[in-house]
Amino acid sequence: MAFQGVLLRLAGPLRRAGQDRSGATAVEFALIGAPFVLTLMALAEVAVIGLVQSNLDLAMTETARRIRTGEIQQAGLTAADIRNEVCSSMGRILPVDCGGDLFVDVRRFDAFTEVADGDPADDGLIEEAEMAFDPGDPSDIVLVRGFYQHQVFTPFFQDIFGNIDGGQRVMYSAFLFRNEPWPDGS
Repeated sequence: MAFQGVLLRLAGPLRRAGQDRSGATAVEFALIGAPFVLTLMALAEVAVIGLVQSNLDLAMTETARRIRTGEIQQAGLTAADIRNEVCSSMGRILPVDCGGDLFVDVRRFDAFTEVADGDPADDGLIEEAEMAFDPGDPSDIVLVRGFYQHQVFTPFFQDIFGNIDGGQRVMYSAFLFRNEPWPDGS
């Protein structure tokens, strides 16, 4: 009988506690808030990576076209000139810091079967010494590659989205073509 009395005395407060919803929203938000914020941050990071990749592709497309038509060779532009042009072209939409993070590699080959598209990253970093600049002559086979080391902004995602040391992601764009037979200016 005493036990039933205790249950009856507890039944009222337990019933009222079960019906009280005043903190339910806070608890639900606490459960889904962190994953939701992390998902938003990941989406923003992926969007920035995609935008940088698109900018690099556009800049390298323009550079490859100018090499293919002989415009760069006939103007006597150097590797540094091309790198500066690619950098300024990338910065049209998104501010890009190209100081030491942008690499342009242009190589001439005698046949398409000789083309070697090696990885320029050595020990987790891109080596500038591995880059070349030989845009070729009329009708030469040319490989134009651009590499950009993008710093992943969110520290939590640096290990996930980064593919080289320091939480950076290498963006890569390449074009292989035969130069047009432009008239030789000499």
